[in-house]
Amino acid sequence: MENQDLLLERFICSRNLTAKICDGLFPEDLAVQSMEDVSPAKWHLAHTTWFYETFILKVYEPDFQPFHELYHHLFNSYYKSVGEHWNRCIRGVLSRPTANEIQLYRDDIDARVIKLFTSNLSLDQKLKIGKLVELGVNHEQQHQELMLMDLKHVLGTNPLYPVWMEGEFPTSKKIEEQFVLISGGVKEIGENYGDEYIFDNEVPRHKVYVEDFELSNKLVTNGEFLDFIKDGGYKKPELWLSDGWDLSMKNPLYWKEDKNTLGSFLESTPYGLRELDLDAPVCHISYFEADAYATWRECRLPSEKEWELAAQSLELEGQFYDQGDLMPKAGHVTGEFNDMFGVLWQWTSSHYESYPGYHKPEGALGEYNAKFTNAQRVLRGGSFATLREHFRKTYRNFYQSEKQWPFTGIRLARNKV
Repeated sequence: MENQDLLLERFICSRNLTAKICDGLFPEDLAVQSMEDVSPAKWHLAHTTWFYETFILKVYEPDFQPFHELYHHLFNSYYKSVGEHWNRCIRGVLSRPTANEIQLYRDDIDARVIKLFTSNLSLDQKLKIGKLVELGVNHEQQHQELMLMDLKHVLGTNPLYPVWMEGEFPTSKKIEEQFVLISGGVKEIGENYGDEYIFDNEVPRHKVYVEDFELSNKLVTNGEFLDFIKDGGYKKPELWLSDGWDLSMKNPLYWKEDKNTLGSFLESTPYGLRELDLDAPVCHISYFEADAYATWRECRLPSEKEWELAAQSLELEGQFYDQGDLMPKAGHVTGEFNDMFGVLWQWTSSHYESYPGYHKPEGALGEYNAKFTNAQRVLRGGSFATLREHFRKTYRNFYQSEKQWPFTGIRLARNKV
């Protein structure tokens, strides 16, 4: 765990960044739930505050009093063992509390956490609270990316296609595809608990067997995926898994057919409705689409153990949220690969499950990851909306196969030729 002063600084920075994401937006933008998967931005602002109030102040603050007696119900996400919670699917019906009232809630809880953490605590209490603050910071960093995903859906599906990101539109350079041979054998992936923060689903480090394989040096681009569409890829059942075919998808999320040019698309972006950058990595792809595209290319998606093996020796560089862009931009070279880290989360073929030897943490925080090991696929690599300090090569993200609204992309693999 980090020293107290540094951890407190990270706590304050993470709290400020969450609020900053909403700069330039209107109160109406913060209250919309555009589909069941999306949460209103003001709910994220409140939930990340509830996390500190529930797991730190309620346990350790002398004479604890809740900020509001109903907030524990409204802003609990899924922690069943701490009480009932509001239905996720109808978070958008809550016009109250207002965004201003939620900011008062944040200010109050922030001040109380800082006061508690800097008070005359025993060493044991400081260590326990410090670990919870560290978890809270990482939890909030996850929600910062979720907020960006959700805000993009709220505003990107609006027929006015509002501009909500200032600055130059990021463009990508063309990269020639090559497949890199990765030697297999008995390898190790995952991590063990140590001084650096990791989530419980990254442990323990364990042995795996991997055959020799080849991994693409780049992410699949919009132009390459457009070729799949023009070849009738969405209309060929032989390319699709059955559950994916039944969804009748037509194109990546936020692609809009250009009525002026047959067979062309525009893209709804935070910078408004833009021409498709054919060299940029294709984004907002479901697992089903990624798998169908890979089949069309006579390739496959890598397993997560293959992905981690390829990533282990690379410098951890890429397009992360620290750079401020809100669109994927190709061209970040690490070794023989481009855009291995940041840019877009990369679908793997692996089902999300706990590693061999995993032990679920005790108490409510044991609900953080393990209970979601069902019917989800693993994604690796981070995205342009992930903070660099939040990401590790062992980081495991996961979503259901049909989800398009995360910042997802495709990297191809194939068996050794």
